[in-house]
Parts: sequence; structure tokens; C-alpha cells
Amino acid sequence: MYKFKYYLAIATTLAAVVSQGCKQAPPAPPTFENKNWQLTALQTGTGDKKLLPAGYGFNLLFKHGRIDGKGACNYLGFYYQWRYADSVSIFGGDQTAMACEPEDRMDWDDEFIEQMLLVRALHWQDSTHLELRCTDNGRIYFTKTTAPE
Repeated sequence: MYKFKYYLAIATTLAAVVSQGCKQAPPAPPTFENKNWQLTALQTGTGDKKLLPAGYGFNLLFKHGRIDGKGACNYLGFYYQWRYADSVSIFGGDQTAMACEPEDRMDWDDEFIEQMLLVRALHWQDSTHLELRCTDNGRIYFTKTTAPE
């Protein structure tokens, strides 16, 4: 009787280990890194949504804790750090100091930087759309693009 219980315990343990090894791992979550993203709209905390005018650029690349790219007028740079789940902090907000015409381009850069520094969460609508959520309930919307325009 003792041998039977011993072999039963070993068989049960072995079956549990084998069945765990046969389960398929869940697919990896999509990543926004190493892809080019183009800003499509900014929504402030007051609910005002501004669509990016055609030709204004805002192509960014998220890579290894850095966000680099071209705004409507200037080159922009940020740092980001994952906190947990979808929580992310963005800081920095460096930009070159070029003047552009129309002046509205510089205003877009400034407003974009202001909103980026309020980002606290990331939301994937699908693999080609990225939404950054701000602490003031603002939103920053991006579409994946193949190369800077």
C-alpha cells in the first residue's frame, strides 16, 4: 500500500509538471517602442480637441527610455519611465530654439510639450493607434507611421 501511494504521488506530480509545460504562453503585449508615431490630435484637460494641421509633422520615436523626434517647428526630446501596467512618466521636454512661420507652429510645439509632461498612462486602441492620458484628463493621440513625413 505504501508503494502505491508513493508511485501515485510521483505520477500526480509528474502529470502536473508536464501539463504546465505543454500550456502555450500568452502572446506578448504589443509595444510602442522602436516605431515611428505621428501626432494626430491634442485634447486638453478642458476637453478642447485640436487636430494637427497637415504638414505639421510631429513624428516621434520611443526607444530605450527616450522619445525623440520633430515637432511642428523644433526637434523635441523627452525621457520616459514605466511605473507599472500602463502607468508611465514622461519628463524632460527639451527642444531646439528655431523660429518658424506661421508662428502657430511654435505654439503647437509648446502646447505639445506641456501636455506630454502631464502624461501618466498609455492606452492601446490597436497596434496602429496610441493614446497617452494626462493627469488633467487631457489626451494625446498618435498613429503609427512608417517613416517621418
